[in-house]
Amino acid sequence: MTPSGIATDLLQRHPALPPENTLAMPIQSLRKPVPGFAPERPPLTRPYAWRRMAVIGGTIFLTALAAAEMYRALAVMGLTPMEAAILVLFVSLFAWIAFSFINALAGFLCMIRGYDGPLRIPAKGPIRPYGPSPSHL
Repeated sequence: MTPSGIATDLLQRHPALPPENTLAMPIQSLRKPVPGFAPERPPLTRPYAWRRMAVIGGTIFLTALAAAEMYRALAVMGLTPMEAAILVLFVSLFAWIAFSFINALAGFLCMIRGYDGPLRIPAKGPIRPYGPSPSHL
């Protein structure tokens, strides 16, 4: 038996994907709420505002420190347009990373302190209950 024949035989006995099982997916409006489901929103009280300001303030603080250090490194003999562009990109990307870090740190501290409030994790993309169609195989 040739190597390709062995691979074909193995794929027939042990398929890489489970058998196709399509489910009914009715068309739904994204503008109307789902009947019987009302998402719970936390109240906008002072503790929530304090937490948000701590996260945003921490992000701004870390970004300002990093931007000052990067400026000192780039502006040895003046700031050229290329160096200014690099600095702008660095600051924007560092702010993104700093926000994620401070947000994760705040979540860790809440976990350590025993916060038992609602933890909601939103889906950032479509969730499909079926595998790829045969056209993708």
